[in-house]
Amino acid sequence: MKLDTKRRIVIGSVLRPVDDHRMYEKLGLGLLACHKHEIHIVGSSGKKGVRSKNITFHELFNFERLSGWRFLAPISFFRKLIQLKPEVLVVNSPDILIVSCAYKIIFGSLLVYDVLENYYANVMFANTYRSFVRHILAHSVRFVEQVTRPFIDEYWIAERAYKEELPFVRSKFRIIENKFALVSDVLVRPRRGIYRLLYSGTIAESYGIFNAIALVKYLHSIDPRFELTIVGFAGQLSVRKRLVEEVSGCNFISLVGIDRYVGHQDIIRYIQNADIGLLPYQVNQATVNRIPTKFYEYLALLLPFVVAKEPFWEKELLPYSSQVRFYNFSQVCYDGFIGLLRDLYMNTNTINFRSSYYTTTFSKF
Repeated sequence: MKLDTKRRIVIGSVLRPVDDHRMYEKLGLGLLACHKHEIHIVGSSGKKGVRSKNITFHELFNFERLSGWRFLAPISFFRKLIQLKPEVLVVNSPDILIVSCAYKIIFGSLLVYDVLENYYANVMFANTYRSFVRHILAHSVRFVEQVTRPFIDEYWIAERAYKEELPFVRSKFRIIENKFALVSDVLVRPRRGIYRLLYSGTIAESYGIFNAIALVKYLHSIDPRFELTIVGFAGQLSVRKRLVEEVSGCNFISLVGIDRYVGHQDIIRYIQNADIGLLPYQVNQATVNRIPTKFYEYLALLLPFVVAKEPFWEKELLPYSSQVRFYNFSQVCYDGFIGLLRDLYMNTNTINFRSSYYTTTFSKF
């Protein structure tokens, strides 16, 4: 699929904010740099006052992930498409695939499905829902992805593994990984110790947030200089409530965002000011062969980090052993973790800038 002439392009999502890192900084600015396309981004509410000189934002959605209003989102999105009349439509939510196909059939636009996740695996193995609900939702998502295939002009996949895992993308996909989009000069600050720990990005039990809190509580009991900043968005109300309970009375743990999305540039500033990042994922079939966006961000910004043990990650990160350590976060006894952090810190002077882990725009169309 060629986008070699100026087009009106709509990039749409249901749950992601309009200033989402991938939609805005990677796809929006990347497409704009190629041929000065007219770009519109439709999504949920972003950072207050978000604006861009050459990209128009449409904050269409503002509801909880499990809200009944989500069922009406496709109708609102279709109405917005009628208003904007895009020539190219890029969507990353299965929720709006059907109405996007309808728009393509009626108005003849090009349609791209930006596959950010293996949604079937995420729903089935993340334990977010009860067992019978997981099966219904997971198979419903995969059914929609399969039946809409004839109408999709191209798939943009965020992980190399998806070309094998997702049979519906075969023969018409382009790999656009979630590398760190360098949209402005970024200051890489020297790390000053091991005590300012960071958990950033999506906040969920399956991402190990409560393992991180338990670990830092232990570290603080040994040495009160340890502190943790949690910055990001928790999509589940139950997780937000438990999070507040877990950190109650812990003045060494700071919460930023939690019930609202945090702008990507704000997250970058927290990465710059941290000493070490924590990535305590609960490894399951939804994480196998994935490279989380945080890997790219931390590598590019030279933040040392500790990540859950997983064979694929250990293989992929082997060339960067001076910047990363692997740890079993699910264990109850944390003896030796401080020594691991000190060893990691002592190696930070050997870290070099990871140019392979960031990109200014993505490949030419």
